[in-house]
Amino acid sequence: MARTYWVPMVANAIRIIELFFSAGRDLSLQEIHAQTSVAKTSVLRILSTLEKLGYVHKVPETGRFYLGSKLVRAARRVVPSTDLVRIARPELEKLRDQFDETVNLGALQNGDVVYLEILESRQSFRMAADIGSAAPLHSTAVGKCVLAFPPDGQDGTPIKQIKLTRFTRNTITSRLALTKTISRVRAQGYATDLEENELGASCIGVPVLDMNFRTFAVLSVSGPSARIRKNRNQIVKALKEKASAIADRLGIA
Repeated sequence: MARTYWVPMVANAIRIIELFFSAGRDLSLQEIHAQTSVAKTSVLRILSTLEKLGYVHKVPETGRFYLGSKLVRAARRVVPSTDLVRIARPELEKLRDQFDETVNLGALQNGDVVYLEILESRQSFRMAADIGSAAPLHSTAVGKCVLAFPPDGQDGTPIKQIKLTRFTRNTITSRLALTKTISRVRAQGYATDLEENELGASCIGVPVLDMNFRTFAVLSVSGPSARIRKNRNQIVKALKEKASAIADRLGIA
């Protein structure tokens, strides 16, 4: 007779973690007990253990619990770039097909925003970077997204440390102006590059955010300025929808 290695307490802990993900908010002890059918004493023991390990936090004023960012950092370590590209690619293809412009997927690596995947427009006049190339933080839409929503576990790159190289007459070279721009990106949830990195080319970027509003990756649509500006509102809307879908697929939202 085959032995079954089943640990009820471990199963209950996973059930509770999954409940936090599906609820998307903080939960009380009573709510967790009611929705998982796990005994209150067991729920309390599991939450106390997860709290000590840094995976769950307790709100002192209310006694309610919420997931900590440690789970997202753990997920980041087991989702390599190849998997991120594979998971995001269906949404990238939808964006490319909808606007017939170049679509980019980037992520912060060693202090630089690196393009992990690029789907080029089918139009003869198009804009595209190279996979593996780094994007300047101050002059690109993807870079500004990272500055506005620093990745989890990192303090972000202080604006005072960024070399504000001028690439075109539109490049932001004032730290005060860049600070104001980043505040606007944070408020509106997207960034633009209006011929700041290359004359004739514009780009709109949206971060793929985790549950703590930290950047996990960045999506962007780039192309000739006239076409990007003409479809700006539709591109922003579509980018936000696809970024949300990718966050859901990654299980970080």
